[in-house]
Amino acid sequence: MANETVKYNNELNTVVMSRWTKEEMNLFFSIISRLKEQNGFAAINDSELRQLSKIKTKDYSQYKASVQKLSEKLNTLQFWKETDDAISPFSGRKVKKLTLQSVFKSMDIYDKEGLYIEGITIDINQEFLFLFKELSRNYTTFELLEFQNIQSTYAKTMYRLLKQWKTIGKKEFHLEDLYVLLDVPEAGRNRKYFTDRVLKPVKKELLKYFQGLSVKPLVDKSYSSRGRKPVIGYSFTWQKQESNEWIEGKYELKEENRQAEKESNSESYVRKFPNGSQKVIKREKLPEYIIEQEKFSKQKKSSVSSDKLSDVDDAFEALMKTLEQKN
Repeated sequence: MANETVKYNNELNTVVMSRWTKEEMNLFFSIISRLKEQNGFAAINDSELRQLSKIKTKDYSQYKASVQKLSEKLNTLQFWKETDDAISPFSGRKVKKLTLQSVFKSMDIYDKEGLYIEGITIDINQEFLFLFKELSRNYTTFELLEFQNIQSTYAKTMYRLLKQWKTIGKKEFHLEDLYVLLDVPEAGRNRKYFTDRVLKPVKKELLKYFQGLSVKPLVDKSYSSRGRKPVIGYSFTWQKQESNEWIEGKYELKEENRQAEKESNSESYVRKFPNGSQKVIKREKLPEYIIEQEKFSKQKKSSVSSDKLSDVDDAFEALMKTLEQKN
């Protein structure tokens, strides 16, 4: 199966996946990779579901429990929707209305008599189609296979957050925002735990996906007391990435294409030396436009030479006629 590409509106990055396991995250973004193909609806059979989510267990009960748990987690993905000029049922006046809505309408599991799962269907509320369809700006995109290979849930979330800014190469986060987005427990919201248990493992896992990744603390420079200044955030920097779509086998084909291009742009001939030895000489072919230009130049020179010879012939004939008349 070709590597899937996950693409969604950046607003989804603001949703905290509280207490999600890595398996649930894999399964969720596997589904997201399919939602772009339908109008807010996706049907995934058991075989595709296992391949996309990388669930390896063969135990039916464990597999079903993972899928059911994900369904419960989907209901926790909610947004506040603002409506201007809504008519209040209390005063009859126009007011702003805030509505808490779930992104997903339903998730159905098709279970074959308690023996195996045939597949699942996902349906999202039409109000949130903008999160997954017709994305031309303000979106995050990444390769599903890369995401699945990341083990730590902290690193998985940080991977998504940085991918939003991959073409910029830099992003600063306020410390409190990181605590919330990464779902760091209250007991771990201190410098030692956050550095040792969160940032160091995150950097170690993400270095292969963000070349030159560096994480530096941002301190409160206005803090006047002696001693170490408090950390108020962190700056993440890396080498900018191009916003290209995934090409299946792009890394394997790159070297082959380079060699093929090199061979197609070269030609060879045999050079003979006075001592009787021979050597195959390779040289780069000239670009087509230069070859055509040289052909045109030769034709032009040939044409000019022919014109000149024609002028000489005419002059010679005129001279002969003159001499004949004098005789």
